[in-house]
Amino acid sequence: MQALTQIRALRAFGLDRGQRRAFLRDGTAVFHFPTQGEPAIAMIQWRDERLRCGIITISHVGGGFRDFSRFRDRAFAVAKAFSLAQVELFGAAVTNPRLETLLLRHGFARRTEEVPQILGGGIMETIGRVLQVP
Repeated sequence: MQALTQIRALRAFGLDRGQRRAFLRDGTAVFHFPTQGEPAIAMIQWRDERLRCGIITISHVGGGFRDFSRFRDRAFAVAKAFSLAQVELFGAAVTNPRLETLLLRHGFARRTEEVPQILGGGIMETIGRVLQVP
């Protein structure tokens, strides 16, 4: 039953069958997160007791906060399905200054991190925060 709950949470997040398999096998997957506009490109990683979820690119002018809220809620649903203690949310190269200011006000911090090989490697600027799963 727990496996079915996990699959449903990953599917609701936007992962197709191949992406779910990759996540379960490798602990990392890139997927298209549904938004009101064009789908966003997102990443999900499982590291120890933490689920890392980030929006890499999004093209929904005016809907960023709403999409981010849905993204956060779905990330927490996946973390709960896998009994994980923390969720790390991040965005890469946040270009909406209002959204960036709001996130910084709510405890998100800027940093530079390595890009996983699944996204081509290299370095990227992110803004993120680790949250406890309720």
